[in-house]
Amino acid sequence: MEIHKTAVIEKGVSLGKDISVGPYSVVLKNTTIEDHVSIGSHCVIGALPEIINNSDTNSLLIKKNTIIGNFVSISLGTMDKTIIGKNCYIMNFSYIAHDAKFGQNVTVTAGVSILGNVTIEDEVYLGSNSVVHQNSTLKELSCLGSNSLAKGTLLSGLIYVGNPAKAIKLNKVGIERSSKQKSHLKVLTNEALDNLSTI
Repeated sequence: MEIHKTAVIEKGVSLGKDISVGPYSVVLKNTTIEDHVSIGSHCVIGALPEIINNSDTNSLLIKKNTIIGNFVSISLGTMDKTIIGKNCYIMNFSYIAHDAKFGQNVTVTAGVSILGNVTIEDEVYLGSNSVVHQNSTLKELSCLGSNSLAKGTLLSGLIYVGNPAKAIKLNKVGIERSSKQKSHLKVLTNEALDNLSTI
């Protein structure tokens, strides 16, 4: 456990083993952090949901082996909990709103904004300064380009760019680097190519 002397951990926070929290970061009540999670400086973890005329709050769960950079804000859920999956990497100046649901091995690069009730499946990659509109779903191994806006559903295994983001090609690098089974990736690749041909 390595909690900087200027960090604030409220009562009602559950911390696993081998947690690090950097200078001036705040971890608020109703937050659960599993083992081997690293949080940088000046973060707000478990912030109140930002919804006009809302008084509902739930909780936040950050699963094992996730890395969170500096100046990151992650909100509590409202009707359900906000969940950050295992082995995620959330880089500096990112914002994750209420009720977001992350799978495993999600990469959120610098300056990304993820709005409320968003689902992000396994091994999704979000380019710097991109935005995910509320109530959107990003399927596994999809990739959103830098400065792009995702709205609706981004299909598995495809790269999307633009505002609004549109599919342009197969996420070949992401698929090649994936930890998923080869048989699954083969099916996913064929489906992605079929989807790309009809978009």
